[in-house]
Amino acid sequence: NLLELKENLALVESHFHGSSSGFDPLLSFVNRPMLFQESKIDFVDIPQASTRSASLYIFLLDTGRSRKTGPLVSLFLEKLKNPDFERSCLNILNPLTNNCIDAFLTANTKLLWEKVMLLSDFQYQHFLPMIPPIYHDFWMKGLSEKQFTLKLCGAGGGGFLLGMTQNFEQFKRDNPELESRIVAKI
Repeated sequence: NLLELKENLALVESHFHGSSSGFDPLLSFVNRPMLFQESKIDFVDIPQASTRSASLYIFLLDTGRSRKTGPLVSLFLEKLKNPDFERSCLNILNPLTNNCIDAFLTANTKLLWEKVMLLSDFQYQHFLPMIPPIYHDFWMKGLSEKQFTLKLCGAGGGGFLLGMTQNFEQFKRDNPELESRIVAKI
């Protein structure tokens, strides 16, 4: 039972991070892509490169910074106590995230690019303390120039950033200092 396993893994991870949904350790445990919707977990297929437009590249960027998840989760939970922030998460962040997932799973790269740009902007506006300070200007450059976009992975604060660009070779030419930090690309 995946839901029961998720709950048990949430208890274990909560011991280390203060609070956990259990979804991240469940993904690691089963090592398969899943979609969690309304208390239901389904396995999903990731679109193959041949079904995606060759004009959208997704990459992981190693920030070179370690992080402590607990304080960042606590910061998020504290921010949720503000009714305006909670409404923004429910009415903007959640639908944006769902739109990104749907666009990715249906290989709609045009919509995915548009929604991830909006998601990146939301994260910059509301989660700036979770973005490593050394990446603040770079993150804003991506948003303003619309040549690439970044998204937090997990609680942020370090670790990896998910990046997306429509021209990967140009991205590498424009940012040669980051090439060694790109650890995966699809």
